[in-house]
Amino acid sequence: MFTEDMQPRSMPRTGFGKDSVEVEGYVRGFSRRRPEVGISMLRLANIIGPGIRTSLTDYFSLPAIPVPFGFDARQVAAVWIGRPDGTPLPGATGRSLALPLLGRVFDLLPPAPRTVAPLPGRAAVAEAGPSLRLLFPPPDAVLQGDGPVLLRAMGGRRPLTFLVDGAPVPAPPAQRQASWQPGGPGFYAITVLDADGVSARVPVRVR
Repeated sequence: MFTEDMQPRSMPRTGFGKDSVEVEGYVRGFSRRRPEVGISMLRLANIIGPGIRTSLTDYFSLPAIPVPFGFDARQVAAVWIGRPDGTPLPGATGRSLALPLLGRVFDLLPPAPRTVAPLPGRAAVAEAGPSLRLLFPPPDAVLQGDGPVLLRAMGGRRPLTFLVDGAPVPAPPAQRQASWQPGGPGFYAITVLDADGVSARVPVRVR
């Protein structure tokens, strides 16, 4: 179950997910620059029903049942249920058949370790590195909008993802900085996410 309060571990970089994040970022930026305009943002979802064709219904109409995958710190398991000749299996779904079997598979496996043992001959790696934070801009900074702004972060585990109002800012995955061109004057929220889903956020103003 996902709620509006949950944050993704990583931002989508392609397809419908990336487009949705970018559009919502544009809408939030517009609402801050034009507070006199009432904004309602609808998040539409695919539906399934008689006579309806969407990418989701096309996916579930495939002759093979979808494959649920599961993993923990030591094992990866996949369950496929279907007929050898690929013909449809009426009434069968991944949720009703494959997913319960996947749960039974993991019930039979030994529990995952809480920590990963270091490799022989190598020193153990520290459990926690420097905390993720934005070096520039600082919180509540007032920036000039006549040129690109260099966003810089420290700490966290790479790759880092920079976002402005929820829209990703292109950045090389190995670096801890990104160049952002403000779209105009107003207030913006700058966020950086690391590979573990840890985030840091600062509000700024562009003149």
